[in-house]
Amino acid sequence: MGKRADIFSTDHLHANLGARSAHSGVVTALAQASKLVLTMATTAVLARILEPEDFGLFAMVGSVLVFVTMFQDAGLSMATVQRAKINHDQVSTLFWANVTAGTLMAGLILAISPLLAYIFDDHRVAPIAMGLAIPTFLSGVCAQHGALLQRQMRFLAEQSIVVTSQVVGAATAIIAALMGAGYWALVLKAISASVVVVFIRWWASGWTPGLPKRGSGAGEMARFGANLTAGRFFNEMSSHADNLLLGYFGGPAVLGLYSKAYGLLALPVREVNKPIGMIAVPALSRLQNNPERFRRFYLRGLEMVAFISMPIIVFATIGADKVILLMLGEKWSGSIEIFRALAPAAFVGTISVAGSWLLIPFGKGKKLFHLSVVSSFVTVLGFVIGLQWGALGVATALSVTTVILKVPGLAYACKGSPVSLFDIGSAILRTSTASCVAGLLIILVGGFIQIENLLILTGCHGVIYAISYLLLFLVLPGGAAVAKGALDFVRPFWRV
Repeated sequence: MGKRADIFSTDHLHANLGARSAHSGVVTALAQASKLVLTMATTAVLARILEPEDFGLFAMVGSVLVFVTMFQDAGLSMATVQRAKINHDQVSTLFWANVTAGTLMAGLILAISPLLAYIFDDHRVAPIAMGLAIPTFLSGVCAQHGALLQRQMRFLAEQSIVVTSQVVGAATAIIAALMGAGYWALVLKAISASVVVVFIRWWASGWTPGLPKRGSGAGEMARFGANLTAGRFFNEMSSHADNLLLGYFGGPAVLGLYSKAYGLLALPVREVNKPIGMIAVPALSRLQNNPERFRRFYLRGLEMVAFISMPIIVFATIGADKVILLMLGEKWSGSIEIFRALAPAAFVGTISVAGSWLLIPFGKGKKLFHLSVVSSFVTVLGFVIGLQWGALGVATALSVTTVILKVPGLAYACKGSPVSLFDIGSAILRTSTASCVAGLLIILVGGFIQIENLLILTGCHGVIYAISYLLLFLVLPGGAAVAKGALDFVRPFWRV
């Protein structure tokens, strides 16, 4: 069973790639809607049971461990997804490389946990780190099984696994929090979700690994993965340097406020970009030898990402006070200004996938690495400068550097690809314009709506904003065609 050729072949995907992508898109959209609701509900419940300090402690540990855990996969999963042809021996070799890396990284976490407690001057840090060593190990055990599901574009199976793991993790965390577990509820959430993913991925993929073999050709795939991992290291450094600096100089309470504001604002971006990317990257990889189809597919995918994410970010920014109070409660009011300061970074971040979608399908891992090094250096420098103004300064620095880096970074990624910087600008112009103008309308008319119930008031603003956004989008040139495709998720991919 483990050596069946059809597990590794993707020839059958080429004939009807558009339809498969459309079906995958519908499945992923439904799954992501479920995940988004579940995540928001879990956050709202846990935020009212736990303290900001609990989330701050977890974020402090996570901001360090991310530099360790990124090596548990070493980019090998994406190498399996991206490569045009693979076989059982290659994937088996990569599987054992993942298991070895996961084991080593889990051992390293156990070894450095006392050091982390010393650095942050908090004895609670060490046991949190030790607990998180478990999902680090488990991730390596199922990485290639997940990659095979993604390569075959079996997104119903993969999304079902993710949703199920989140349900189990959320239930575990809430029960533990109600029983007084404190920050341990967050640790148990991560562990329980990882256990579910391992068991179901093995069963769903239908693949059993063999023994590793020399000369299988996995070396070239490993080199591609190494470039991705090196690039990811610098990306993660810039993504978590803010948490490290605030955790060390400001403490867990300050970091808790910052991390929750960041997490809420990044949630819609992450929950849209990641699943669409799961569809786009394997599909674009199959189109690496067809530049025109690649360009059409790429731009439609980017339009979809922008169409969904940009208006959410604009609306959330305008109603930041209401979002924080509704989602987290009054004790999190210190996150409101931080939330707003992060908004430009989140708005630009809605198309953060634009560069990687151009580079990964063509195997340009080294170019992605170079881009990551430069952007990480500039971002971390901004954090250091902004730190003197506390969490608000760090949030502002993130927005400034993200905006400054976006255009040069995309220009570099577009060079030598079938897509131009003008193409990308055209793909997001309608959405960005409609989102911002609708936001201005809400600011102008929002004050005339006098409703005391915060939930109802936010709902009314949301309805007005959504209608305004869609109408504006429709009247802009070409907007009607794109909106029709976005509302009926099938069409943008069917026409590729």
